[in-house]
Amino acid sequence: MTVNRVSTANSFDRTVASINERQVKLAQAQDQLSTAKRVNKASDDPVAAVLSERALNRKAQREADLRALDSSRRSLEQLDSALAQVADLYARARELVVQAGNAALAEPERRDIAQQLLGIREQLLEVSNRDDTSGNTLFGGLGGAAQPFVDVYDGQGRAVRFDGLRGQEAATAQSLPKMIDGFRVFMGVNLSGNFAASTSADGVAVAQGFGANLGTGSVTVSGSPTTPGFFSFDENAARQPRYVIEFTQVPAAAVGSPPGEANRVTVTQLNADGTVGTVTGPAVYPVPGPPVDATVTIDGMTLSFAQAPIAGDKVELKPADQDVFAVLDRIAKALTYGGSTAPGDLAQEVRRQEIDTTLNELGFRLNQSLEARGAVGDFLNRADSLQSLFTDQRDFYEKENSELTDLDMVKGISEFQTQQLTLQAALQAYGQVQRLSLFQYIA
Repeated sequence: MTVNRVSTANSFDRTVASINERQVKLAQAQDQLSTAKRVNKASDDPVAAVLSERALNRKAQREADLRALDSSRRSLEQLDSALAQVADLYARARELVVQAGNAALAEPERRDIAQQLLGIREQLLEVSNRDDTSGNTLFGGLGGAAQPFVDVYDGQGRAVRFDGLRGQEAATAQSLPKMIDGFRVFMGVNLSGNFAASTSADGVAVAQGFGANLGTGSVTVSGSPTTPGFFSFDENAARQPRYVIEFTQVPAAAVGSPPGEANRVTVTQLNADGTVGTVTGPAVYPVPGPPVDATVTIDGMTLSFAQAPIAGDKVELKPADQDVFAVLDRIAKALTYGGSTAPGDLAQEVRRQEIDTTLNELGFRLNQSLEARGAVGDFLNRADSLQSLFTDQRDFYEKENSELTDLDMVKGISEFQTQQLTLQAALQAYGQVQRLSLFQYIA
């Protein structure tokens, strides 16, 4: 009789491998239950892992946008508060100037009003250099200076210099500006050249000399423009609508011309869009008499040139945009101007003219501050819209990531129980097979 040997090694290896596989799947199901995630590593589901990573990156970007938006909102709210204070100071200054127009006031009373106006000037200077809670200037424009408004003293007296960068940062689809152009709210054009400048009677236009002028004297403006809206203020000084008046001489061949034609002025109208327009009336204006006390009428306004402008001198007639700090300095000086109190005296005339000019310029500045506050209010409204948009997008990316990686708990528990039963069955089967032996069946 022949007896063959029966080996169980191969069966043992297959059974152990099956048990190990069941244990791995059970451990995976247990990890998914403990983390509530279907995808814990890239090998669990490569496609879902890649899509999840992209969703998480976009969610992180939106959270960063929300943090930046909160920072911008805080700055804008502080800016709105500062502009409200500026408007109150302008209104208070106007009240004091109107009060100063009372001819019955005594000199001590006028000096008291002048001191109050100078106090308002100092408050405006403090507000103009105010920072937000992050240390950013509120009125620095495009930045460029930690202190945008600097009180300086030169040979001609005290003045305020703007060291910020003019311009307004635009709002984007993801961010809002944290500061505005303080030049629009507080400052104005630098009056340069040898011609002192003056605003028109209604404060709309200002005549300004050029730096290369060789003549002397001053120019004053009276009357109101007849062209509606021509002198609308433009924040870009290089694109303001304006008239350019240039003093010229007739050719030598025309020396025998009448005295009234000995000198001429050429007037050019420059529109805000950069085009050259037509001037109401003749293009060349005769200057009566010698180049002294010349008078030129443009668009209903009369420019009076005292003393001696000469050939080559130029003057711009442009929108009024005056420095509010200089305005308050001038009115304070006018209110303390010495002289008698007799009707018609020089002191009273100086005060009257300065009061009229100051009221017009403060009104203009008040409108500018209200426009700036309106722009800030618009930015705050946009902040609300952006916050709603960013929040919705963040929640969408969170939901997308959840759908890709989160575990269905009911399904996960069922899978865990299934793997547990499968492992138990494998172990029981293995145990039963291991107990079997050929010797048990040999009689």
